[in-house]
Amino acid sequence: MMLSGWPGFRLVSRGKRHVWEGTLRPTPLSQVYTVKISYADWENPKVLVINPVLEPRADGSIPHRYGDESLCLYVPGQWTRANYISEAIIPWTVLWLYHYEIWRVTGEWLGGGVHPLKSSTESPHP
Repeated sequence: MMLSGWPGFRLVSRGKRHVWEGTLRPTPLSQVYTVKISYADWENPKVLVINPVLEPRADGSIPHRYGDESLCLYVPGQWTRANYISEAIIPWTVLWLYHYEIWRVTGEWLGGGVHPLKSSTESPHP
């Protein structure tokens, strides 16, 4: 499913933990982001932006991220094992990046959702 829907991604690790890396571009005017998606059968996917480094605003914050810098893409229960990474996590990541770019310019997060606390390390993935 990943390779047919997202040919720019490659599986860089398999076994107990699967890791996909690839590039995403939210809009034709956006920059290209390299992301890493890691998951295991017993936990929810974790998404990190590898490149470019995400830039905080003057207060040092970036909304909708956890303490480990992974992206907050969904509320608990929204992701289930029945979902495919290619059909849920990748589109949610593209949408997150789109809203991040708007936030960088305006200072307002327009993507909705619930912000995890800045110091929160609690996330939907262990």
